[in-house]
Amino acid sequence: MSIKSNLTANRLLQFKGEINNENQLISEALRRILPPAGAGILLDVGAGLGDIAARAFADREALLIDILDFPDAECSLHTRQTIDFFDLPRPERPIDVMLMSHVVQYLDDDIGRLVDHVQSMSAEAIVLVSNKPTKLHLKIVEWFARRGVVHNAEQFFARCPLSSYRLADRVGLTSRIQCADIEELARQLSSMIYDVELEPADLRAFSDWLAGQVNDASVDLPQTISLLRREAPDA
Repeated sequence: MSIKSNLTANRLLQFKGEINNENQLISEALRRILPPAGAGILLDVGAGLGDIAARAFADREALLIDILDFPDAECSLHTRQTIDFFDLPRPERPIDVMLMSHVVQYLDDDIGRLVDHVQSMSAEAIVLVSNKPTKLHLKIVEWFARRGVVHNAEQFFARCPLSSYRLADRVGLTSRIQCADIEELARQLSSMIYDVELEPADLRAFSDWLAGQVNDASVDLPQTISLLRREAPDA
């Protein structure tokens, strides 16, 4: 998985801790939607800071992986590995649940490859967290496209052909990005949500355009959490 913006652990900590409340909301929703623990582990792909894991499944054995280097896991039942998901071999322990929270936005043209690797893990259940498109989201995608910037819009992953799985449950939530001013909102949206590191002139242009689209320096982010269950071979 490739990260095009200058995303670092410190920037993610600032974003999740001060600017956006989605991880807290996701954790609360996961505690309601996660299937009961089995004999296997929970695999958190793109675990980031590990705060979702610490809040939502501290009582389960889990492997937290991320392409970026983060401190050790907070919970004694969790282990952390710095690795690209595509390089991760299938764990020796069976996987009860595979969590993928906002990782698809970094994939671009690797969706087919992702589907194959996800299915090779043979997790009993998969939980996907993705952004739900809004009118503003689609306008931003168009703004980037007019400047030759193409990226994966993420919300379409739920329709990918995970042939061994069926949708078992789906819940929605809405987080908020709250910044001090429009310029900071433009920087956070472009780099943290759309994985685009704009040059200064382009960032100013995006900020000027964004000022005509929003009422203040905040944006709501509707999201969807989907629980997929693996089907029996004869299903």
